[in-house]
Amino acid sequence: MMVSELTPGTVVGGEFRVVRPLSAGGMGAVYVAEQLSTGQLRALKVMHPTLVQEPRLRDRFVQEARVGSHIASEHVVQVIAAGVDPTLGIPWLAMELLDGEDLARWARGPLPLGEVLRIFRPLCHALGAAHAAGVVHRDIKPENVFLARAHSADTSVHVKVLDFGIAKLVAEANDASTATIGTPLWMAPEQSDPRAMITPAADVWALGLLAFRLLTGCHYFRAANDPQGSLQAVMREALVEPLIAASARAGEYGASVPPGFDAWFSRAVDREPSQRFRTASEALFELERLAGFETLPAVAAVSSPPRQQRRSGLLLLLGVIVVGVGFAAVAVVAGAYFFLTPGESASAQPSSAMPAVSVASPEPSAVPPVASATSSAPKPLEVAAAPAPKARTATAPAVSAAPAPSATVASSKPFNRALAEQRLRAAEQQAASQCKSKKSAALSESYTGFKGFRNTGKGPMIITGMGGSKACVRDIMYAVTVPPYDAPDAHSEQLPFSVTVP
Repeated sequence: MMVSELTPGTVVGGEFRVVRPLSAGGMGAVYVAEQLSTGQLRALKVMHPTLVQEPRLRDRFVQEARVGSHIASEHVVQVIAAGVDPTLGIPWLAMELLDGEDLARWARGPLPLGEVLRIFRPLCHALGAAHAAGVVHRDIKPENVFLARAHSADTSVHVKVLDFGIAKLVAEANDASTATIGTPLWMAPEQSDPRAMITPAADVWALGLLAFRLLTGCHYFRAANDPQGSLQAVMREALVEPLIAASARAGEYGASVPPGFDAWFSRAVDREPSQRFRTASEALFELERLAGFETLPAVAAVSSPPRQQRRSGLLLLLGVIVVGVGFAAVAVVAGAYFFLTPGESASAQPSSAMPAVSVASPEPSAVPPVASATSSAPKPLEVAAAPAPKARTATAPAVSAAPAPSATVASSKPFNRALAEQRLRAAEQQAASQCKSKKSAALSESYTGFKGFRNTGKGPMIITGMGGSKACVRDIMYAVTVPPYDAPDAHSEQLPFSVTVP
């Protein structure tokens, strides 16, 4: 029996009765099915028997099909049960039934970067949690990113990632009949080599291509936009031909990408895995920075005018008073306003120029609703504010015959990565223990993110996840610092973290 031909009423796995077909693809078909023991409707995915034609693959199927349930993210689709039907001989998965559409159908045109980030935040939360657990998806593509209608007061849409573990099974089964252009189109170069080690960088490659697709409405590879394009042509572009800048390729399609996207994209789709972003969390961190969602300056830097500036304002005020009594009254009011109003000196940065990030306001939802391309700009992900680095006063060099030291001399105080990781792991344990009392539900709450370390030893942070313990976790993880190290002012190191509050 073909998996795409199950008739209504067929019972699969002794528990799930087929109601109607839902969709079909290269690896199998999906049906709406009733779970007999609960009466709940589920999504039943049945797959090609070739995936389990060997006994070892049957055991692997059940193991890999359930891998998603071990990933600490609400953005991974819930797998309820999995197995191999003994009568039909087909492998199956029963999942939560989602109401909505996948990203391939939803994203029909170019999207602004803010809208892309609405998708990437929950998507990278799922992938980041998976990468932290040592799991690589291997098949990130629009069809595996689902925008589900949420029955919640907090958000209208949930982003869910499908098919964790399935791509690995297909690769091991090595069944050429299941291969379609849909999957190789997004595959990293190393995935074409059966001997290569697959790391989270493979998912980062797909994220780069997906970001280009959403921003431009077109595929990066020319052959993929051609209705007559072949799989061989796509693979040749991915593996052999030069990977030109994203802006140049977008220009070929009459589209554009945001300023700075070229550098992000070229790192995401570098053919050498070690040169890409190491994880999805790191890729998101840099994409957020590209969008301008940086930390605010330290409060002290904008709360009051510098002492020298106050003195100058006072002298100016006194000078104006001497000119005449009429002008004196005006000058007194202006001068008083000048240095009695915190943070509003002539050189203070206008509020309109500040990044759209709030430190004191309530936190935005980690899963903002997905809107159309014409909706207003999305709220940025929360970024904790970091103190601004101290200003360096330039001094005249001493007269000496010796040449100035070279800018390329090795740093005498390099960034201590081992210490930073040690302190992050300790902070993760501290947050998991101390934040239990802040939870808003009996279930565990999970958070992932990236902690930055500037040369001052401190730095910004991105944290994703929802729950009553978020503020507690955020404060503990943000407080992690390292000793200051020698590096240019713009330099910053970033390390991932993951916290589950049981």
